[in-house]
Amino acid sequence: MSALTAPARDLLPAATAEAGVWLLAESQVEPLAAAAPPEEVLSGGERERVARLRGPGARRRGLGARLLSRLLLGRYAGVRPSSLKFATRWHGRPELSPNPWSLRFNLSHTEGWIACVVTSEAPCGVDVQRPVDEDVLHHLAMAVSEPEAARLSVLHSGPRARALVDTWTVKEAYTKALGVGLRYGFEHLTVDGLPDGPVTNGPVTLHDARARHTGDRPWRFHLQHLPTGHSLAVAVRRPGPAPYPIVVRHFMDSPDISLEGVAL
Repeated sequence: MSALTAPARDLLPAATAEAGVWLLAESQVEPLAAAAPPEEVLSGGERERVARLRGPGARRRGLGARLLSRLLLGRYAGVRPSSLKFATRWHGRPELSPNPWSLRFNLSHTEGWIACVVTSEAPCGVDVQRPVDEDVLHHLAMAVSEPEAARLSVLHSGPRARALVDTWTVKEAYTKALGVGLRYGFEHLTVDGLPDGPVTNGPVTLHDARARHTGDRPWRFHLQHLPTGHSLAVAVRRPGPAPYPIVVRHFMDSPDISLEGVAL
């Protein structure tokens, strides 16, 4: 059994111990597909959906996202990636079905990067966004709360653009974890603790004006700037009282990953 398909207990921290976030650069999709051929990993329906995507970039990112999620989930579950079955839930969110391992996952991709978060039972969401131009910033600015708008109004254009993208990325990760997506109403959410540099100086928090009391299962957030300027955000609702860290790794750079002799 190859490193790509070996049981998680031999290679990965258990999903019950942490929220594992895995990054795959778009430039690494081709070597990944060479090592893990799509016809041996993906279902026929998945390959057809990838083929229908418009443009080579969209098809490359779609393929990378599907390969990454199957390979990761197969390793966490200790089964062959090709044996996994999926069902579509609320708002088109894919979930394992059947799922005796109680694994939860979420995907995001944009030009340059693909991200996947995996947890055990804990609701989770991930979002990765590239730096955007002024036209897009105008639309992002329409999705801020009143406190956020007040903070943004005193910033210069560069820091304001970064803060807008960071704010949007955190909110999207949170609403994806809820399973509701963009329809939730981003203006009801307020993000605090944004970073001044590549990483946060303090904890990122989010206040949801629509949410009820979360009890002893608070939400945790992770936000960082990738070397390419992209923003990465992760939202996880802690599954219990024990610490549940959010750990980010690069899939192809992991010492546990071998691309040789892959048997799928």
